[in-house]
Amino acid sequence: MKTTCKLSPITEGAIDETKEKIAPLEAEIQEHNRTLAQIDTDKKALVRIDDLKKEERRLAADLEKTESELFLTERFVRIKVSMLDEKINSRFQYARFKMLDLQVNGELSECCEIVIDGKPPSNGQRINAEIDIANVLAEHHGMDVPMWLDNCEAVNTVLPSKSQQIKLYVTDDQTLRIEKEGEDARKAA
Repeated sequence: MKTTCKLSPITEGAIDETKEKIAPLEAEIQEHNRTLAQIDTDKKALVRIDDLKKEERRLAADLEKTESELFLTERFVRIKVSMLDEKINSRFQYARFKMLDLQVNGELSECCEIVIDGKPPSNGQRINAEIDIANVLAEHHGMDVPMWLDNCEAVNTVLPSKSQQIKLYVTDDQTLRIEKEGEDARKAA
């Protein structure tokens, strides 16, 4: 069983008046608690910002080191390929090989292209470059094999070789003509 006690109107008025005074103070306390929570959040954010700045400095140092290593690696590759180019190209009389290609963005791209005077060879130059390559390979392997040279009309002077050269020319002849070098064309069969 509950007992209720009746308060006097004066006491009830004092309680109501006190509640009215407490309400703004409680609101102020809540505002201060929100401010304290915001300060705590800001402190955590400042600590995080400091951590991120330290991480940024560390990453910047790592990036600088990596870029330096990349530069040295690229320089090493250039020097090594240059030495390799020099060694390979010293074996050839006519043909040269380009082993790296400088891209538009400044990077190097590996390649292996035959060049004559720094440019891709014309058809006639290509024939002589191929003879030069065949001569070096034949010497290296100690073998001489016949060479079939097509489009010989495109070259004025064909490089000599130890190997037999079978030269094919485009002509207006209706029949196949075979000429042995040094023979008069009229005597050829």
